[in-house]
Amino acid sequence: MSTSETISRRLGCHPALLIGEILRQIFLYLPRGTLAATALTCRAWEVPAVDLLWREVTMKDLLKVLDSVETRPGCQVKEGNEKPVEDWKWDRLRYLAPKVKTIIGKQLSGALDTKAAFRMLRGAGMLEVGVILFPNIDRILWRLWVSAGPIEDQVMNMLPCMGPTLRKLHIITNDAPSAVFFNRPPDTSPCLTELTITRLRFSGERSKSLCQSLARLSALQHVELLTLTSTEAIMAALEGHLNLHTLHLYSNTNATTSWPCNIQRPFPALQRLQLTLGPEDTGTLDNLAHRSILTSLELDTRHPISWSLQATLNALRLHTRLETLTLFGGLSNGNALRQGFLEPVWSCTRMRDLYISTGQPMELSDGDVEGLAIRLPLLQTLTIGHLFHEDPSYGVQMCPTLRAFALLAASCPMIRSITLAVDCTLGIPENTVYPSHHSIASVDVVNSNLNDPEVAV
Repeated sequence: MSTSETISRRLGCHPALLIGEILRQIFLYLPRGTLAATALTCRAWEVPAVDLLWREVTMKDLLKVLDSVETRPGCQVKEGNEKPVEDWKWDRLRYLAPKVKTIIGKQLSGALDTKAAFRMLRGAGMLEVGVILFPNIDRILWRLWVSAGPIEDQVMNMLPCMGPTLRKLHIITNDAPSAVFFNRPPDTSPCLTELTITRLRFSGERSKSLCQSLARLSALQHVELLTLTSTEAIMAALEGHLNLHTLHLYSNTNATTSWPCNIQRPFPALQRLQLTLGPEDTGTLDNLAHRSILTSLELDTRHPISWSLQATLNALRLHTRLETLTLFGGLSNGNALRQGFLEPVWSCTRMRDLYISTGQPMELSDGDVEGLAIRLPLLQTLTIGHLFHEDPSYGVQMCPTLRAFALLAASCPMIRSITLAVDCTLGIPENTVYPSHHSIASVDVVNSNLNDPEVAV
């Protein structure tokens, strides 16, 4: 046995990786700057082990290992090209895989385009179900801007290959016609705490499968999903996840399926809730009737549904820890909100950012503004859209005066910005300056369009 083989055996690595392993052992204890310089030098030597000194590897790093290999040993590509994998490459891949903690997959350019990359991964057995190629994987951050459905399916096929240690999974795709499908749920990752996947074109049985998978991933703490599945069904699947603190759901407007569910218990740890709602979501706000520790709430819908904005606001009396409240879109039953509609918000004494632009006329009197000034001392930004001033066609003639907002600025020392969206000119002079001891940065008055809530932003 040669000296190199003896040392390799002692270090537990392949002889082809001996130099990299020795360097790793040496420079593991050096300052980070020295380590970075050494990594650049060794990268020029094509020593792959140096890439793992921080326990992180990217998609391109794996592709460099595989080079132009497209098939496993003894396999045949459909095009008829057979490229056997050299033993040293397999040894290197087997050496790298257990050390991978993070995979950062991005859109590839040049010779290594996305489709070629996935052919190579499939050829290396990285997309095969049941193969635990990365037993110690901790985080996957994947951004794909492609339009080929089979490629996206292969991304999801990778999930069972990730091992039981995966904690964070982020897969972001464009809004392609054939978008990501959750073919094989990551039930093999019981430690998964963060899940972000966009453009899930689910319906029918696929939606049920998604909900069943979410229900089994009991360790989830942070969930962001853009899907056809109804918001109500997803929230029902997540109910009972005691550690869930952030939930962001986007329900597509073309949703065709919904399962009735009565959500009786709140999420005890939920702090940040953002819902972009579809026309079939009818029972989700049952959670707002419970006392909770919510600090951030955002409700967004552009569709005329049966919910009452005033009833939603009334439910906020129990959410005294709210710091950010955003109500946007078509949370409207067509009726004007009369003065006093903001009184339920007064109980949220920790409120810092308040944004309401719902597409329906609102009466906001001096008393309402004074109430905000007195009850919300920590308020920093205030944005209210679709105020009406002396507009007989809507029967609304109430609108706060400049004096009321001057009082708000004086009473809230942290106020930075006030933005009003009105359907007529209030007569407030431009470049209005408050006394110098006020910290307010701007008061903007813009004209809004009732049919376009986005103008109010």
